[in-house]
Amino acid sequence: ALQSLGVLQGSNYSTTTATRGEFARMLVAVSGRGDSISSVSAPSPFTDVPYNSEYAGYISTVVQEGAMSGYLDGTFRPYDGVKLEEAASAALSLLGYTGGSASARLEQARSLGLLSGISKTSGQALTVQDCAVLFDNLLGTQTSGGQTYAASIGMATASGSTDYTAVVARGLPGPYL
Repeated sequence: ALQSLGVLQGSNYSTTTATRGEFARMLVAVSGRGDSISSVSAPSPFTDVPYNSEYAGYISTVVQEGAMSGYLDGTFRPYDGVKLEEAASAALSLLGYTGGSASARLEQARSLGLLSGISKTSGQALTVQDCAVLFDNLLGTQTSGGQTYAASIGMATASGSTDYTAVVARGLPGPYL
């Protein structure tokens, strides 16, 4: 399902560290808008993200939406590993949960089940596999509006569980029989 959404690309991702730029791309993909974002953006507000960077459009999108942020020195550090607390906070943003300290948001992510199956602790970088687990958990997690995230992006059954057929079909040209 995550490959169909464009969250995962390729096949060797078990222990590779996920970068902040890559995570921004995955975040946009799991929002269901991955195809609508250009990888090239207007001039970046970050000194280390040129407009023609492969992640520029994704970084611009997640920063504008408040899911991720840059650093006080004017950088985004797209090739640094994404930390557990950054990823958890970004996932909470997709669910509509805002505010709180980094530790409070990390605890909220834990209590919602977003971090189930992830053994990292605060300050540790996630692997691509950890991100896949996070995004898989995200699909079945309740948004602040009370529906599952999968339902909020049109990929849930009537009972609210993730409709993997809809996820896979999303990437296929019709007609469907």
